[in-house]
Amino acid sequence: MSESSLTLWNNVLLQFHKSKRYESMFFNAGYKTYKIGPNVHAMSGETCTPDIISCKENGDWLIVELSLQKNDKEGKKNSKLGTYTTINPRSLNIHGLVAVGKPNLIYGTDKLNNDITFCQGVFVDEFDCKDEEKLIDSNLRDRIKKQKGAALLNLPRLSFSIVPESASDQLELKRGLIVPIKMLFKPHCGDMTVEQIVLFCLGELADAVSPEDLLILKKNIIPLLGDLGKLLEGYITFSEKTGVISANDSVKNGLSSVAMEKIGNKLKKWSTTTQSRIDEGAFDKTAV
Repeated sequence: MSESSLTLWNNVLLQFHKSKRYESMFFNAGYKTYKIGPNVHAMSGETCTPDIISCKENGDWLIVELSLQKNDKEGKKNSKLGTYTTINPRSLNIHGLVAVGKPNLIYGTDKLNNDITFCQGVFVDEFDCKDEEKLIDSNLRDRIKKQKGAALLNLPRLSFSIVPESASDQLELKRGLIVPIKMLFKPHCGDMTVEQIVLFCLGELADAVSPEDLLILKKNIIPLLGDLGKLLEGYITFSEKTGVISANDSVKNGLSSVAMEKIGNKLKKWSTTTQSRIDEGAFDKTAV
């Protein structure tokens, strides 16, 4: 994920967590349990995957759809958000959520967008909102109004580097993989399975992600780990058959700081390209 997307997701998700350091508007309004990217259904039968759905104990529910600011002259986002307002609350039951009636809907972004006709919340730098009167839950509406102008800089960081929707974006997955792959080069780090890597990248969000989305993430990360096995041949090995990636003896015996810096540069370059496979010789071992 880009740093901007990470910040947006982080600042919104923090609103569902109790904290003494900042005012958690969603948590304090009663929204304490959430799911990320669940498959639910509109009354028409259409499948919908809102970014975040949360329910209160009384059945009130909240949908937050996240996107960095873009024009919506064609009305595609408004159409999508409109479909979300028709989601059948019973379709949330499979995800362990109990909802009643119509949802509260917030479009979370980094800048207010005049093309959006639903409630908007700016969750970057300084909180702002628009059309909050369209929210059904009066407690939520009051909490949001109260937080207008609140500083969002220097908020705590939740530990995650991908979200379920990252599965369709190769670059987001690559960027998310950098930290766990670098861990393999640390002393005493053991082998890692694909599942362990996925859970590590999801971090504190893992429990809010469905088993189906975990499988999709695993499936899409496997070929990238194969790429890395070729990119860093002689240093790490990935077995697609066992789904295990491990450091070779040369790594376990320790590498110089110069070698680690050059490996880091190779990983950084890899994370910015969309090659499906790494060319032979893409990593020059003699350089480290």
